[in-house]
Amino acid sequence: MPANSTIKFNEFQFNAAPFNAWVYPTAPQNIASIIRSTTKYPFRKVEIKRRSATTGLYESSWFDITSRVEKFGTLQTSLDDTRLNQFVHSGVNLTVRNDFGEFNPETDGQSLFYGYFTRVRTQVRFSAGYTDGAGNQFPSDPIQGVFVMTGEINVVSSNNQVNLNCKSLNSIFQETRADEITGITSSMTASDIIEKIRDATDGSSNFLFRTFITSTAWDIQTTTSIVQNLGTTEALKEFSVWELINKLAETELFVAYITKGGGFVFGDRIPNSVDPTFSLYGAGYRDPNIIKITAFKEAVDKLFTHVRFKYAQDDTETSFITAGTSTTIDIRSDVWRYGRRTYEFENNFFSDTGTAQLVASRIQGEFSQLRSEMEMDCEFMPHLELGDRLDVSYREGTIGSIYVWDRYDWAADTTTSDGANVLFWASETSATIDFTQKNFKIISRKTNLDNFVTTLKLREV
Repeated sequence: MPANSTIKFNEFQFNAAPFNAWVYPTAPQNIASIIRSTTKYPFRKVEIKRRSATTGLYESSWFDITSRVEKFGTLQTSLDDTRLNQFVHSGVNLTVRNDFGEFNPETDGQSLFYGYFTRVRTQVRFSAGYTDGAGNQFPSDPIQGVFVMTGEINVVSSNNQVNLNCKSLNSIFQETRADEITGITSSMTASDIIEKIRDATDGSSNFLFRTFITSTAWDIQTTTSIVQNLGTTEALKEFSVWELINKLAETELFVAYITKGGGFVFGDRIPNSVDPTFSLYGAGYRDPNIIKITAFKEAVDKLFTHVRFKYAQDDTETSFITAGTSTTIDIRSDVWRYGRRTYEFENNFFSDTGTAQLVASRIQGEFSQLRSEMEMDCEFMPHLELGDRLDVSYREGTIGSIYVWDRYDWAADTTTSDGANVLFWASETSATIDFTQKNFKIISRKTNLDNFVTTLKLREV
């Protein structure tokens, strides 16, 4: 490829342009400076791990299939978005070329899976980020999601394309019954049980879950309260492992989720850091990185003036725990201001009445305050994770359809002489949203890897 070749986005591949065609930066770079820069060098990569036909275990290294990808799809993770304590990992649909039968069944000699176990449950890893022109990647760990290929592999014969459907890593917990986890006793805490899940085997020293999530990728916060009613195999039969994990999280007011790097977190729902780790700016500020705010609201749907849940197995009034205040006609009363809004659930894993009452009071205390939430489209933010704390600045005013800093619309037929993609940004702000360095945390993160746009849902902290 000639050094001065122009690269269109829809032909863009990682390392597609020769390094000697790029403008090398003279100052040290980090992810913030890369996002602020006037030109961008985005990359994306898809790799798979197949399973041995002899052992059923995954191969030791990742196999790159990026050059065969036609559509990369959209990755989304959410926590406490539409409902409290609910983690959602959307999975992804990937379109690949199948010109030579590379994605045919493992019985086909042309297939990438020939000689391997099966295509189903193949691991799929997405990486994406930026380079600085000298080949350095930002962020240093560019993994955006790890998934498991499902059995829905659809071949479109007219154009030699195959649609690969991939589901979240939490499916490995959803597809395993809790009574397969041995060694759980009546004297264990929630974190003890999560560790048992991490180390569970098939009885022949083969790990059930550490095959997918390595032992060092489990972030388990220590707990002290003893979990009740889980001392027998019979007590576990009604749950999948994922359902068990979420019940355990409820007893501590914890959350459980899969990280974009393919790790597992079991811990409290406070932001990942005390101080904001990144700043977002609208078009009224210098170096804006917000394309537009698509929704802004007071999250009344997550306002709870009362909590009521059943914590004992007996079906009596004393089996319920409540928290909140009674209705009084008083301008200082949230119940009078917003009405009686009750959060209800059932969980009989609590060690005692005191512990159950403490959790109820903490839920009511945390969610009895009305907080703002908003959704926005941003420049590609490959480094952000669920729970990250951000500060957001947005100001009234309008910017029309003009070139701004020459740095957006990756799909546009516009490039610089060094092969970078440039920006055409039509953005406007609203006088109804106006604040500076307001603190939020991420409750949903969606990345479109075809046009490199990150959509964030944020909750005020």
